[in-house]
Amino acid sequence: MFQIIHSSEIMLSVMVIAYNHERYIRAALDSIIAQKATFSTEVVIGEDCSTDGTRAILLEYRARYPRLIRLLLHEHNLGVSHNWEATTQACRGKYIALLEGDDYWTSPHKLQRQVDFLEARPDFSMCFHRTRVEYEMVSRARTRLLVTSHTKTELTLDDVTREWSIATASVVLRRSLMPKLPGWVHESVVVDLPVFALLASRGRVGYLPEEMAVYRINAGGVTNTNKQEGFLLGLAHMHKCLDQELGFSFHRNLTLKIANNYASLAGLMNNEGRYNATRRYLWQAWRLRIGLGAGPTKEEIKFLAISLFPLVLLRKVQLEINKLRIKTLDKWRFPEQAIQPGDFIIQRTEYPFRAYAVATEHLAPRLRRQFEDNQNWTQDEYLLIYEQPCIIEPRYGWALSSENKLIYPSLGFSRVPYLPKPAGKAKDLREVPLEEYPVLVSLRDTGEDNYYHFYNDVLAKLFFLEEKLGLSPAVPLLISRRLYERPYFQYFLAHPYLQGRQWVVQDEQYIRSHRTYFCKPLTHTPQYYRRILGMVRPEDRTVADARERRLFITRGPKRLRYVENNAEIANICQQMDFEVLDFDELTLSEQIRVMGQARYVVGIHGAGLVNILFRNGCPMGLLEIYPPAAYFPFHYIILANQLGYKYDGLIGLVGSQPFSGGFRVDPAEFRQHLAALLQP
Repeated sequence: MFQIIHSSEIMLSVMVIAYNHERYIRAALDSIIAQKATFSTEVVIGEDCSTDGTRAILLEYRARYPRLIRLLLHEHNLGVSHNWEATTQACRGKYIALLEGDDYWTSPHKLQRQVDFLEARPDFSMCFHRTRVEYEMVSRARTRLLVTSHTKTELTLDDVTREWSIATASVVLRRSLMPKLPGWVHESVVVDLPVFALLASRGRVGYLPEEMAVYRINAGGVTNTNKQEGFLLGLAHMHKCLDQELGFSFHRNLTLKIANNYASLAGLMNNEGRYNATRRYLWQAWRLRIGLGAGPTKEEIKFLAISLFPLVLLRKVQLEINKLRIKTLDKWRFPEQAIQPGDFIIQRTEYPFRAYAVATEHLAPRLRRQFEDNQNWTQDEYLLIYEQPCIIEPRYGWALSSENKLIYPSLGFSRVPYLPKPAGKAKDLREVPLEEYPVLVSLRDTGEDNYYHFYNDVLAKLFFLEEKLGLSPAVPLLISRRLYERPYFQYFLAHPYLQGRQWVVQDEQYIRSHRTYFCKPLTHTPQYYRRILGMVRPEDRTVADARERRLFITRGPKRLRYVENNAEIANICQQMDFEVLDFDELTLSEQIRVMGQARYVVGIHGAGLVNILFRNGCPMGLLEIYPPAAYFPFHYIILANQLGYKYDGLIGLVGSQPFSGGFRVDPAEFRQHLAALLQP
């Protein structure tokens, strides 16, 4: 029950803007009503003609709290900036607290704390506080991540324009200093950032270190654009307009912001293979930086290199450089933290090829020799609870001890030659306040960017800890933001087994944990595959009358492994009634359904073949096509053997374009392997 005192003079207006917030608006309103304050308050809500049930919910709350809530029910959609302006103009309080309809407050004392702060400091235009971000992409599962954390308690306009770190839900501002929105703000992709800068130009800004709000990033939110081109161009334009509005007094800060926007655009274009656009945006970023006497960042140089040189070549060069660093510089910069055998709860090795009798007699000689040599290959399994404080860096998930030494068991494949060490900054954070957890499970690993490793190295860790320790679902689980935003993670996150857990999503922040679980289960563990099968959505399970499809899974030239004479190979497949599919064009749900119905599968190594597990016990024949190499990964021959599938492998020929990632497949040899696959 809320405890807000009413009087004729309104001390504070809570300004809420709402549009299509049906899923969230109750939490926002309940967090307002839960406030405990000694001053009069009103709640002014601008409802921008939602197309869902938002308006009905607001009418329900107004009926329950008629003396508290005032609704502005627009007859047509005004858009964010005009709704913001209309709603703030309707506020009558000395102060205005901001809250968007999909955010909420977490402390009942928030408003009292902030009003007391501003009452004692008449020269301050606004104040804000620490806020958590809650990522909501597809599922309803919550994840939390601290973002706004400062060492200063007072910020100037210079601070505000240098770093955008003020969450809207955390702000209480002085209404008398609230600026009239300039015309260009109505053209902007965001409203809050320019408003905060203009307020900071009229008075100092206070920061309260208490965490008192949650800011949601969800599929319908304005900022959830996944850094698309239009949004980033809009941000650059906003920064230019703000620079002019402030009389170019903070030109350096805002110009660097624009340069960062262009650099983000270059990264976006790089990911899409639009290399001319990459170089164009990099030039715009560098032109601005050079004008300020600054140089390009390491990330920007990387974007340029990728746009100019074949990615395969760059990776080879990077691998050789990293091998050299590991043997020399990194030994000095990042010594290894000693972990004694007795510190491990579990530590053992296994021979995967001995555990499962893999038939190799029918394979080509090169494949047969390698797979037979793998009989002596070992894999380690361990479980370590690190009982001392450690810092987990964001890029790769390395953990550093309080002695600034690397904890190698923090990553399952920490000794592979392609894994770089952390940035040097990680060594300077021992005394710095960080996001902290008393206990944490690290699910960070080197294979976060594809679903083979998600199944085997991330989900398997959770199953392993539950199996060996009976891990409580209440223990927070650390993953990277990259993984969190992957569609395959979101697919499984909707399952109750994962949905109710506390996910800590690591973006760019360093995290301190005081008791940390690190583990590495064996890959290709049959009982873990069975658990993954059990998490498939009912609608995606195999249809009984559609289980005899024949699939050729191909890849486009943008991928590092593709068949140069793909049209010729696809034609051979089609002559034998195979469908030609590119899994990059299918959702995970579609891939699961297709694989569940597939009697025969032909695919390039890495083209989604791990999803053969969704055949779920029915017969299958698999022909795996390998690019020419000195080493051929064994993942799918083991998986096929475990699942009782027929398996064959074919090695491709060197392609015509060096370092392109492309290779050729001999058509005659392919026909022979395909015919053998189809034999009963």
